Amino acid sequence: MKKVLILTTILLLSLDSFGQSLEYLAGEWRYSSNDTIIEISLKNQNFLYYGNTIECFVGGYLLKKNGFILVNNKSFVNLNLEVDQYPIYIFLYPDNNIAVRFKDYQKQNQAGEFKSIHEPSNSTGLVLISTSPYRIKISLQPDNREFWAFPDEVFPKGTSLPTEMIFTKVSE
Repeated sequence: MKKVLILTTILLLSLDSFGQSLEYLAGEWRYSSNDTIIEISLKNQNFLYYGNTIECFVGGYLLKKNGFILVNNKSFVNLNLEVDQYPIYIFLYPDNNIAVRFKDYQKQNQAGEFKSIHEPSNSTGLVLISTSPYRIKISLQPDNREFWAFPDEVFPKGTSLPTEMIFTKVSE
């Protein structure tokens, strides 16, 4: 009976995280590990994707290491921008994978663009771990483009963000 309950719980969490609504994402989230703290603020902002309205969550983040604030763009959550202009955006693809994108404001190419860190290929970038309290796991993969047609488009290797983070929701 205990195995059935555990399996049912896992299945329900999987269905919830891949359901049609990601409403639980709106609000404030916090990740903390050793000397690194990341706080993210997200709001709902739908957008048009190949003729379909897609539920999307956009916002900004605060990155603090060793007590020093390295990035603080949480106020972006209060702006009305195009989805890809936000430091963070999360949405559900039509194939039910959840897309996660962070702009790494510590990695910039010579053209002045910030590096985009995203979910690993062929997998979801966000998994709902629990609902009480809400906890999500975000997995990211830096894009290590070493060669482009123009040298100023090349980004530095790696990322200043952890590639696996478990966030806890701290407020709506």
